[in-house]
Amino acid sequence: AECSEDRSQLPFYPKRKTKMFVQVLGQAIMAAAATVPQGYVLHSLHGYFLLIGKNDTEILFLVDRVRDGRSFITRIVRASQENRAIFTIMAQFHRPEVSLYFVFYCGFRDCRHV
Repeated sequence: AECSEDRSQLPFYPKRKTKMFVQVLGQAIMAAAATVPQGYVLHSLHGYFLLIGKNDTEILFLVDRVRDGRSFITRIVRASQENRAIFTIMAQFHRPEVSLYFVFYCGFRDCRHV
């Protein structure tokens, strides 16, 4: 599989005529996560299936770096085959942080183990 910072091409050939939607979703999330620094976790995801994928054609995932903030990072991923978009997602990653909820829940002790 070919891979660069904002572009990845992932082959997968299940025993079906069309690509399975869960596989395309998972690969799109992994393509987005590959552009995010360590320490951030997936926070929210919105995806849209646009066309049925072909089993005999590789999928190209293009990642657009929308925003790199201190707490949140946003990516848009477009999965395409033969220059036609088949799926798109917007994924937001969040850096875990201690909040007042955790302080209250832990009773003012160190909450990094919770």
